Amino acid sequence: MSQTVTQTPWRRRADRLAQVALLILLISVAFGLIYGVLDALLYPYVSFIQTVNGPVFQLVSLAYFLAVLLGVPGLLVGIQDGFRGQWVQAGRVLAFVGPLVIFLGVLGLSHLLIPCQTDPPVWPPNTFTPWLCTAGGIKGQFHLLHHTLTMGVILLVLYWFALRKWYPSVTRFR
Repeated sequence: MSQTVTQTPWRRRADRLAQVALLILLISVAFGLIYGVLDALLYPYVSFIQTVNGPVFQLVSLAYFLAVLLGVPGLLVGIQDGFRGQWVQAGRVLAFVGPLVIFLGVLGLSHLLIPCQTDPPVWPPNTFTPWLCTAGGIKGQFHLLHHTLTMGVILLVLYWFALRKWYPSVTRFR
């Protein structure tokens, strides 16, 4: 027995906000890659880049967090659909869960993949990419690129595939 779900204004808004969140994630990852490469190449030579590194990283982090907030209506509507037994429509929870996983992965898990922190010595010394590390962690010129490459791109691609399977209306931009 198939249940028909009416497209209420809340569902339409949740779908639209999920599309905006996906667009923000795409722009954030693209910006992280482009700025990260430019930063890695020009950092030693251009003092302006050295002074804006911190604020740029905070701005990109804020964009990831904004995508999480934009997914809250999708989470609420998806939970409501799940309680009603409309499991196909419950895929809307991905609008929140995906950006949250990307946000936590980019900001936290990326340092687990390439550990540079040696104080306290939780990890063995990084002999794989020693050029990437400095005494306090990742070198400033590689920081945004490191976060974007190690987790941002990977998690965004996985999120895209999950959306295509369980919440395809988000991936169709009109």
